[in-house]
Amino acid sequence: MRDFQRESELSVDGVAGPDTLAALGLEAAPARAKRRADVVYLEHGSSGRAVRELQQALVNAGYDIAVDGVFGDDTDG
Repeated sequence: MRDFQRESELSVDGVAGPDTLAALGLEAAPARAKRRADVVYLEHGSSGRAVRELQQALVNAGYDIAVDGVFGDDTDG
């Protein structure tokens, strides 16, 4: 995540927020988080379908990570 953000000249925070998701061609879905009510923030510790989609988008962008639905160190890197 951080490598992609750096290479895409995004804010490097390890969080797949609206700008990062848009750069990967993914739409931000409604959230339960308290940051912005209309966005899901994927970050270290997140898991599920949205994380799998994020990981697949990173793989499609050329990153060698596992698509396992768990936002761990591999995804964060």
